[in-house]
Amino acid sequence: MNENEYLKSVSKEHRYFTDRTSENNGVDFLGYKESEAKKLLHELRIQNIQLEMQRRKLQKAKEDFETSRMEYFNWRRHSPETNKISELCKLNEHKRKLEYQLHQSQKMESLGELAGGIAHDFNNILTGIIGYSELALENLRPNDPVSEMLFEILKASESAATVTRQLLNFSKKQQIEAEVTNPNDLLMSMGKLLKQLIGENIDLRIIPCISDVQIKINPCQFDHILVNLAVNARDAMPLGGQLTLEAEFVELDENSISFHGDIPFGEYVLLKVSDTGCGMNQEVREHLFEPFFTTKENGTGLGLAMVYGVTKKNGGYIQVDSEEGQGTTFRIYLPKADKKRNPLQKKIDIKEHGGIETIFLVEDEFMVRKVAQRILERQGYRVFAFSNGIDALKALESTKESVHLLFTDLILPGMSGQDLAKKVKRLKPEINILFSSGHTRKAPDHFDFKDTHFLDKPYSSSSLSHKVRQILDSASI
Repeated sequence: MNENEYLKSVSKEHRYFTDRTSENNGVDFLGYKESEAKKLLHELRIQNIQLEMQRRKLQKAKEDFETSRMEYFNWRRHSPETNKISELCKLNEHKRKLEYQLHQSQKMESLGELAGGIAHDFNNILTGIIGYSELALENLRPNDPVSEMLFEILKASESAATVTRQLLNFSKKQQIEAEVTNPNDLLMSMGKLLKQLIGENIDLRIIPCISDVQIKINPCQFDHILVNLAVNARDAMPLGGQLTLEAEFVELDENSISFHGDIPFGEYVLLKVSDTGCGMNQEVREHLFEPFFTTKENGTGLGLAMVYGVTKKNGGYIQVDSEEGQGTTFRIYLPKADKKRNPLQKKIDIKEHGGIETIFLVEDEFMVRKVAQRILERQGYRVFAFSNGIDALKALESTKESVHLLFTDLILPGMSGQDLAKKVKRLKPEINILFSSGHTRKAPDHFDFKDTHFLDKPYSSSSLSHKVRQILDSASI
């Protein structure tokens, strides 16, 4: 529609013409003459064209900007400088994680040192309690009512000794020695501790093995397996649930391989730890036993790696079944061990009587020194007791009689038990050395001399007597 056609269709009053024509140039159009309206419409068309051109220029500029932006990001993604920056960011993140792990490790080491120190002091106390209780029992008639109370004290002391053993293992000062033991005993002994660990909103069920079988493992390592799996189960059940510990005897052959997987044939004790928690997806299961892998915000990623390592070191195998929302079951296969010798038979092999040999006893804790001296003197030995290594060494240098055994604590004021033993050995090479400590459960490493033995605290009067007699008898052969 041109200007003339448009003007013919519009009127001032009614908006639409029906009887006007373009020849009537004297008619007003919205206050404008027809010629003025034509000129105005022409100018409006020109402005519309200019606005459209500006719009297209802006659109083109926007498209050019977006293209340049994408080219810049592509360049930055593939440029060597950007790769270096990206690698630097990754290294910084890795460094941050390592620093956090180091901090956690140092904190655990400090806690371990504290736990070891507590265990040392506690073991000294327990040695006195056990020793004096047994000495008191020897002076009572079998049917004396006090005997029953003393036996209860001894039972409580044994339970306390188990706690200190766990503390020593936590502080990594426990010697890792495997023992032949009944898995039911290990499960039941940890029941109370695990119940406190997982909380009241989780139901703990322990199903012991119905077969009379044994496994060979360090009890503290077994405890660590249970604790780590129980903690993981607890974290997977924040609203509560059920944790089941079950032991059973299994004999794997070609008929059972479909259920138990690729585990070698043989006889095993199967430990199953099951929970009703949130479960795990396949990606988590694939990395489950890797060191430092964790799904917890403040986790160390070492718990399950330790469980895997302990299982393998003891000749065992571990499997895990888990699906998201369906809970988790860990299966640990530990080889069945031959039954251990009867402890009573072991005692028969050792001479029950004491002796007349001379013993140097060095112990800085007064109660432990006195009870050990009384135990050995009741066995007939000549005992010279000292509170530190310096006094013991001076007495040994001045004595002219034979000294058959040096019984010393490892941690002493002024001079350690190991340094004392080295100097004593140079003075009297034939002397036997018996170390004792409540801080570690092994003899010192890299000791240069033979004829050294170790007795861990807390020890009983019978274990001390048997150990001393065994050492002296073996030296005389």
